[in-house]
Amino acid sequence: MNFVNTLSRIAHNPNCHFISRISDVNLGVYEDSVSLSRDGYRLCKCCNQMAGRLFDNEDEIDAFCMRHSISYTLSGYIVNIVTPHSQWNVCRGNNNRLVLYHRNTRGNTKGYHLQTDRYEDFMSILEYIDGHDKYRMRNPLPSPKKKKSPPKKGTKRYRAMERRNSQRKRRREIRNVLNLIDSLSLA
Repeated sequence: MNFVNTLSRIAHNPNCHFISRISDVNLGVYEDSVSLSRDGYRLCKCCNQMAGRLFDNEDEIDAFCMRHSISYTLSGYIVNIVTPHSQWNVCRGNNNRLVLYHRNTRGNTKGYHLQTDRYEDFMSILEYIDGHDKYRMRNPLPSPKKKKSPPKKGTKRYRAMERRNSQRKRRREIRNVLNLIDSLSLA
């Protein structure tokens, strides 16, 4: 359950001290947080500690973001950060420290992966992200190797491939027989 100020469109947790400052005319109640965001309400910076940390030095953060082409949005308890080269998520971890996740852009793994460091404030995170992007620009990841086309039948390369495949098949069959013998001796 959340209390809302219908005038400012700000939502508060039930134990927030700002609820006492809302006039009875502007006070409303929402049962679930899904309908809050759908109706355009946001958590107050006291209830949402991420917003509180973000707004503590907002001018400095905005100036840094403008200089380095970084944009950020607060989405619930997560701050989404987008640069021209990467995407990041910041959330609150243990001991009230900030945890940083980087979006995978290459390889088979989709989604975000955890960065190992924990941060005290947003400026240190933004400086790390800027340094990361500069490093990636100077040292791009190598492009994936192209797979060779299968050899044509009758060529030397084809016969070598067939020989390797038959050797692999034989070793696999021997391994299966040995595993079967081991399972019978254990029983």
